[in-house]
Amino acid sequence: MGRGLAGSGAGSGLATRALHRVCRQVYAFEPEPRAAATLARCGFPGVEVIEAAASWKAGEARLSRSGPGGGTLETLPGAASSAPCRTATLDSLLPEAETRHPGFAALVRVDAAGHEGAVLTGAERLVDRAHACLVIRIDPVRNRRHAGVIGWLASRGYAPFLPGGTGLRPLGPEKLRAPADIVFLRQAG
Repeated sequence: MGRGLAGSGAGSGLATRALHRVCRQVYAFEPEPRAAATLARCGFPGVEVIEAAASWKAGEARLSRSGPGGGTLETLPGAASSAPCRTATLDSLLPEAETRHPGFAALVRVDAAGHEGAVLTGAERLVDRAHACLVIRIDPVRNRRHAGVIGWLASRGYAPFLPGGTGLRPLGPEKLRAPADIVFLRQAG
């Protein structure tokens, strides 16, 4: 059993519950106060809910609510339906995780509604040092720069795979047309 990180948007807790089944420690980022409180009340042992959006730097941003089940993080003041939220980096957890759990390997789940690149920028040391398995929800409509996310991870030795009925298949040059969970595994060598 390893450590798990649920990236930005832990939301209803489905990914957090799945990570909790395979990881002794889960850090779940959720910027929406009510969703974070609901998730914290679930009382899963080893799950720490962090009321913040995972991003490229610690600070404050605005969360624009786009309806049930999601929102978009903006670094500039947004529409009337936006609210301030705290941001933190996944790398900010690395010193504690390495101290408390030497040699840990991380399973990182990111569902950030188009903000995946910023979340990964704030997880650069984690991605490079923790030999993480990454599961990133990419929505090609919300994140038109998703090829940049895939390329950034490839430059660090990660290969993308799509989950299928019988396992994982390599993600080729085909274009994503619908939201998908992409699994990134670090390649040997």
